[in-house]
Amino acid sequence: MSILLQDIRFALRQAWKQPTFSVVAILSLALGIAASITLFSVIYKVLLRPTPYREADRVVRFVDLSDKTETEYTPPIYREQIRQLKESRSIDDVVEMDERYLADRTFDIPRDTDVVLLSGNAFRFFGVPAMLGRTFLPSDAPSGQAPQLVAVLTYQYWRRRFNGNPAVVGQTLRLDNRSYTILGVMPRAFNWWDSDLYLPLDTSDPSRQAFMTVLRLKPGVSKTQAMAEIHPLLEQMNRKHPHSGYEQMNIQLMSTADRYRRSLGKALYVLLAAVILLLVIGCVNVSILLLARGVTRQREFAVRLALGASPGRVIRQLLTESLVLGFAGTVLGVIATYRTTTLVVPLLPWQLFTHGLEIPVQLPALVFAVVLAILTGVIVGLLPALQVLEPDIRPLLQASSRNATADIPGRRLYSILIAGQIAFAMVLLTAAASAISSFRLLQQIDLGYDPNHVADFPIPVDPSSYTTRESRSNYLRQLRDRVGQVPGAISASLGVIGPTSQ
Repeated sequence: MSILLQDIRFALRQAWKQPTFSVVAILSLALGIAASITLFSVIYKVLLRPTPYREADRVVRFVDLSDKTETEYTPPIYREQIRQLKESRSIDDVVEMDERYLADRTFDIPRDTDVVLLSGNAFRFFGVPAMLGRTFLPSDAPSGQAPQLVAVLTYQYWRRRFNGNPAVVGQTLRLDNRSYTILGVMPRAFNWWDSDLYLPLDTSDPSRQAFMTVLRLKPGVSKTQAMAEIHPLLEQMNRKHPHSGYEQMNIQLMSTADRYRRSLGKALYVLLAAVILLLVIGCVNVSILLLARGVTRQREFAVRLALGASPGRVIRQLLTESLVLGFAGTVLGVIATYRTTTLVVPLLPWQLFTHGLEIPVQLPALVFAVVLAILTGVIVGLLPALQVLEPDIRPLLQASSRNATADIPGRRLYSILIAGQIAFAMVLLTAAASAISSFRLLQQIDLGYDPNHVADFPIPVDPSSYTTRESRSNYLRQLRDRVGQVPGAISASLGVIGPTSQ
């Protein structure tokens, strides 16, 4: 232990004596390590642990994969088949749900809200407790009966609409012309279906024959096995409802993580390969620096060997120096990672990532960082350390410092490392140039109109206030005319889907 501490102190003195070398080496490693850990954290969260649900790997839903554009449509399932699903040997539990848009009229200015209606067992199914208050229970939404007028808010809607007021539990939420009691607020990470709030599902209406479903597979049952049992139920549903369009669908089971793997997996793995290449460039850069510094210390090594030091002892000292640099770069990279992960989330496209996404630096990422530090230290220190195994030290002792430097035993290795570094850098530059070119082409796509200075706003319309088509048309026409008279507005129009902007 005393020898190890002596080696560490000597390594720190060497780093202090050459601050420029140490700073360049540490920053080179920190950049690659920070980028690697950040993307590793993104991949771990998005592809491996994307949701906080209980036993999320067994939570699945039906999707129609017949669309080659990878649009994930969730078809509704008829009530008779839902009852059969609950009795299936492969299914542990079933949640029924629906989605609609309601006008939040709690305050002066109404807001259009995305509401997901869930059966009473939903929050027990997901296994995530409320951050404030409580979730609704099966007694709040009894099967076949009208539910209680209660609501559970998502964290994002609570912050946006109620300014994060902790006293919101028990207050009244007015949706359209009905008043709901707020039961609780969910944690930030919970945002099922990317909605604003959750209401109990009304299953008492006999006119509603089908609902979307979420399933939990029984332990040990794969999606393929479950689909083999469920397929006859879907065929039965198609025969009883031939005009529903199920015959043209390719209905499969998709887990909560499959959604992100399907749309983002390839892109994230390509990015991971790029940042690993960046880390390799950083390691090669430090190796070149250490090799160059080792050349200037050839006479020092020769003197130490002449005085009786073994080659292994010198190699251990050099490895200690490189490990110190590796750990310093890792510590700086981890600190930078904690800063950058909070900046990454707002840059992610909300259409692909859940609104409540958090990317913490978790234990696997920290273990990954420590392993990187050890491997980096060994890799960047081993090559220059092997140069001290020169069997004949007399020329080094007799030659001047300049001549010793000119006669580099590892000149070929030095050249290979530089050539490799240039090659890796060219690969990254080529990939970056290709990405920039593709992005510029995407920006230049002709949308058929000028998207600049165009704004769109959702308009909540209460069906009970405008019961006829004529009354709704008059309301929307008056609203359009009033908006068109706003100073600075050139024109105003109405549409079902908002315009696409670049």
